[in-house]
Amino acid sequence: MLSRPQTPLDAEPEQVQWSCMSRVEEIERAIQELDRDEFARVAQRVHALEQERWDAELDRDASAGKLDFLIAEAQEDRKQGRLKNWPDPE
Repeated sequence: MLSRPQTPLDAEPEQVQWSCMSRVEEIERAIQELDRDEFARVAQRVHALEQERWDAELDRDASAGKLDFLIAEAQEDRKQGRLKNWPDPE
């Protein structure tokens, strides 16, 4: 996002220093200005969003058959007697 510093209206374009700051940089700067409680709230929300995205990705992958190999491996392990109870009841 380009932000133009405040300058006199009659300034020549070459006299204006443009700054280019990405959305991420803007967010990082805003986060640095948060107090402890605000930061904790943002951190919790970011973590929750990350979990939501992970769950959605896992659902998409499962629906697309990308995880079918895991079922096949587990079935083969059961057939070969390699599965163990977990957690171990001992």
